[in-house]
Amino acid sequence: MCSVCGSRARYFQRYSGKSYCGRCFTRSIRRRVWREVRRNRLIRDGDFVLIALSGGKDSTACLDMVHELERRRKVELAAITVDEGIEGYRPAGIQAAKLAAEERGIELHRVSFRKEVGLDLDSIIGKLGDASRACTYCGVLRRWILNRHARELGADRLVTGHNLDDEAQSALLNLIRGDPARLARSGPGYLLDHDKFVPRVKPLRKIPGKETLLYCLFRGLEVHTASCPYSEYDMRNEVRGFLNRLEEERPTSKSSFLSTTNRLARSVGDEFRGVKLRECDNCGEPTTGKLCKACQLLSTIP
Repeated sequence: MCSVCGSRARYFQRYSGKSYCGRCFTRSIRRRVWREVRRNRLIRDGDFVLIALSGGKDSTACLDMVHELERRRKVELAAITVDEGIEGYRPAGIQAAKLAAEERGIELHRVSFRKEVGLDLDSIIGKLGDASRACTYCGVLRRWILNRHARELGADRLVTGHNLDDEAQSALLNLIRGDPARLARSGPGYLLDHDKFVPRVKPLRKIPGKETLLYCLFRGLEVHTASCPYSEYDMRNEVRGFLNRLEEERPTSKSSFLSTTNRLARSVGDEFRGVKLRECDNCGEPTTGKLCKACQLLSTIP
């Protein structure tokens, strides 16, 4: 039985020991997300909020919840989707994003790798001849494009749908790679500041990926569930498998690990707090060096 209302339960939340019906579960998720927004002041009254919408479960769930804040917090809301150019995969996600935005009367801005850099991701990987580098190029170029367009649109915040699984995986990868700078920049807020940098916020960072999917199912949201064909080459897969096995045996492992790495990030952050962003010599986007990572990668394409 549902621990809240006593009706028939549809989900047992192992880490809390509570059972939920669909309605009470979605309400509990929304309350947790709104609490995260309030506690860390992720979205403020009067903000123009741009949501990075892929059409997948996380960004669609995030849009659904943040859309309710549009009325409560008096914010202006729009969405943006990036077409990376992955044949047989991306078109369905773009269609799902379009539907989600239309249902809520939200303007959707569509941008593409081909228009922004002259090549889609499939073409980039074809030229490189190495599919194992796809996620690196995709992630860097997508963030580069999103920041520029968010700034040009006048957004105060760029909201992404990163969930607990994503954040825990990134934290572990940063530790494995020995990258204290990235670890320091993780968390609800960002250490670095620049006039051309639009702060990215993650309202779902404490919500497990399984629960964002359940949220979409219980809410009847149409989402794109296919896996990217390039994801099989990503080191993140091994990290994901390790954390999932750990979570299966110890249901609070991911949230505990993320809390610990957040404390580490705050400690390490003092070392990087004085670092200033500058403008890339090539494209003018904010970076810590002479060339931003996007321009460095683009220069390696034959």
